[in-house]
Amino acid sequence: MVKYIRKIAQEYVSEENIRWLVIQPHIHNNAVIGYYMYLHKDLNEHAMWDNWYQSLEIAFEAGEAYGLKKPDWKILNSN
Repeated sequence: MVKYIRKIAQEYVSEENIRWLVIQPHIHNNAVIGYYMYLHKDLNEHAMWDNWYQSLEIAFEAGEAYGLKKPDWKILNSN
């Protein structure tokens, strides 16, 4: 499974102290049906919350609220 990860620049860190975003596919019956964006204070802890998006492009666009452009995301491969 391919995930996308990115640390948020300090000027975009909110009062909730969210510092990391992770986008990963939502898979149902072996098909991608959307994407979750997980919001983390620390990657070693569970996400504070998540948002669901219909497509990867929409998830990338949502990252713009945190100062991230599509090319900023790093690919993290996991199985």
